[in-house]
Amino acid sequence: METKKTLRFAFIIGLVTLSLMLVAACSAPPPSGTTTATEVPPTAAPVDTPADTAAPATDTSALTTTADLPDFGVMPVMPADGERPLAEVDLTSRAYIFQEPPDMAIDPDKVYLATFETTKGDFTAELYSQEAPNAVNNFVVLSEMGYYDGMPAFPAGPPMAVLTGDAAGDGNGSPGYDFAAEIGIPNPAGTIGYLRLPDQVNPERLSNGSQIYITLEAVPEIDGVYSAFGLILDGLDVAEAITQTDVINQVVISEAEERKAPTPPPPTPTPTPFAPTSDASGDRPLAALDPAERNDMFNSAPEMTLEDGVDYTARIVTDKGDIVVDLYEDQTPITVNNFVTLANLGYYDNTMFHRVIEGFMAQAGDPT
Repeated sequence: METKKTLRFAFIIGLVTLSLMLVAACSAPPPSGTTTATEVPPTAAPVDTPADTAAPATDTSALTTTADLPDFGVMPVMPADGERPLAEVDLTSRAYIFQEPPDMAIDPDKVYLATFETTKGDFTAELYSQEAPNAVNNFVVLSEMGYYDGMPAFPAGPPMAVLTGDAAGDGNGSPGYDFAAEIGIPNPAGTIGYLRLPDQVNPERLSNGSQIYITLEAVPEIDGVYSAFGLILDGLDVAEAITQTDVINQVVISEAEERKAPTPPPPTPTPTPFAPTSDASGDRPLAALDPAERNDMFNSAPEMTLEDGVDYTARIVTDKGDIVVDLYEDQTPITVNNFVTLANLGYYDNTMFHRVIEGFMAQAGDPT
């Protein structure tokens, strides 16, 4: 049991860590010749994918390459019946091909199904068109255009999920755009959702335009992290059997008369940012509050107010005497700015050293 918990924690942290690692790739340009005028956002990569594995060989002789790529416009559009224009484009050339998400093309009041036809078999998911219309619309339009045709799918974690949708094949792929995430829908086994970068580097909470995950067991730890938009109704065992060498042949979209999946709660709205603001007047307004009332008062970090060329020190006045601390504003400006802002507001006034290890450390800052 302990081993399973450790692997589970490693998987969840791995998704976020891999996203953070890919921030460094954000400045890398798209492949030469791609038709994009926007910066390419990094996204989460397949986990533990052996370098020597590959999808089954396919006949690419009839595929259009980047060199002679037709103009698909700035955004995906719903194709005419029977047409899958992106299926005729080689996989890597589909990355960064657009600059904006599609206009709303679905009817959120209808029930949509997505059948993933893979080299391992088929599985069908019901899409949450009412609860996550942006995500479902994006997925339906890309699927109808053939964006996912021939796309590799990778098991991730112990395994606990399947990842797919990276046309570039380097962990950094997208259609060339992000879109607003609809976060808060639960992630039971069989959930389909969009990956995104963590809040630290993605405060707008935008989802990647194409990379998706499929959970193979319930992962409630990511309910408030990613945008879930569907649930597998039939064929979860097929998804569980996917290996490093499998691909999605195509995703077929259809409509149903009524919903079969449990209705999920609506996504949690993104809260309005509320950050501490530096108080230079010396009033220390938070000192007038009971310490417990200061807990969870803010939901974002303060703006940078440190002055260039100024050395900062802190005098911590305690019932045992004063402690003078030289702050490392040059090496850790964000941390020092946060501490200075809260200290000037009186956030730490009359709070306890809640943890003391003699000869080692004293910990403070928890107002509860």
